[in-house]
Amino acid sequence: MLCIKITRPGSPHTWQFVGVYQHVAKRANRTARALVRDALTGVIDRAQKDGHRVAILGDFNAAPPGGRWGYSKWSATTAEDQTMNEWLQATRLTETLYHGKPFPTWKPSEGPQAAALDRVFTNHESLSSLELSIEWNNSLVFDHALLTLRIQHSLIAVSYTHLTLPTNRE
Repeated sequence: MLCIKITRPGSPHTWQFVGVYQHVAKRANRTARALVRDALTGVIDRAQKDGHRVAILGDFNAAPPGGRWGYSKWSATTAEDQTMNEWLQATRLTETLYHGKPFPTWKPSEGPQAAALDRVFTNHESLSSLELSIEWNNSLVFDHALLTLRIQHSLIAVSYTHLTLPTNRE
């Protein structure tokens, strides 16, 4: 996990961005996966206590309902997906979806399977101020898509400073 906290004068909230790589969804990793969820719960609880906004994003190796294609419904991943979705409900986080529905963010180099494993969760109630885009690099080098989360200026109050270079004066 990686956590970046952004505090800015004029911003209505302090934001914490947490990057996650969750262990592969298999029985042997259940304890390790639970430890990551427990650590995230601690970050969320502390942020909510402090009045901060949290965005958790990354490869969760678990899909939302309707977020797997080409898998058997008896796949070992089904139980891990369900555990992750129960955790999501218990923490009261909201998932930001691409156009409001799951979209594949992982594809193997061969085979028909695909899944929405890379996900974005926030403790912000209004999803209308968040926009998720998904871009695929058509190279076979990457099996995951690039996710970009856009947050309305009114929520984060980030401005850009223009750099002015001195001119040559003789």
